[in-house]
Amino acid sequence: MSNLTYAKHEHLSLKSHQEFGEKWLQERIAFDPGILGLGEVILIQRERSQGAGWSS
Repeated sequence: MSNLTYAKHEHLSLKSHQEFGEKWLQERIAFDPGILGLGEVILIQRERSQGAGWSS
């Protein structure tokens, strides 16, 4: 049996921590996609433009 470590999550608002913004988070995920806890993840691109939006 392997030794598992457990760490309780802590809620963190990126708005209240200027040094931890969206760009910082993207870089962390790009460096190690495994931190998402989704299994084997391959980074294709960081952001996908959704265009100007939908209009009728």
